Amino acid sequence: MKRRSLLPTPFLLIVSAAIACTPLLHVWLLPGSTLRRLTFVLGARTGRESTLRVERFELIPCAEREATIRAQPGTRWTEDERALWRITISGDPIGLSRIAYGETPTGFHASGPAGPLLAGGCYIARVRAAPGGGETVLRVDADGLLLELTDAEASALYESWRRSAPTK
Repeated sequence: MKRRSLLPTPFLLIVSAAIACTPLLHVWLLPGSTLRRLTFVLGARTGRESTLRVERFELIPCAEREATIRAQPGTRWTEDERALWRITISGDPIGLSRIAYGETPTGFHASGPAGPLLAGGCYIARVRAAPGGGETVLRVDADGLLLELTDAEASALYESWRRSAPTK
């Protein structure tokens, strides 16, 4: 006897297409970045710098993201997280492929001066660009060196925050 799917095939195709229309964008540290000259690279693919129509970029302490995840289980982030530095577009999205921490590109508005990154600190750099977004997690070691977490390390960090979230 042939089994029949509960959801018609056209429905599955539409859902798949809708999910695929929100691309994951990428942000990573420019090799050689230091606390004095911290630069983020943007791209539609990992490791391939490309110009993105940036709407917003921010650097958020990991403690802020952890508080969001603990307070709102199932939420990955919110718009009201306190950033060390945030830039938002003043008009139409502008093409950028790099963002230097603390330097506000023409056509953007900064939330204020960039806050200091501290030894032992953990930070999340997040970009929102038309039509998607991406982020990377970095740590500053005791000597002030920048260490970007791998995808597996970042996932493990998020999972540890989810596990420690109170259950309702």
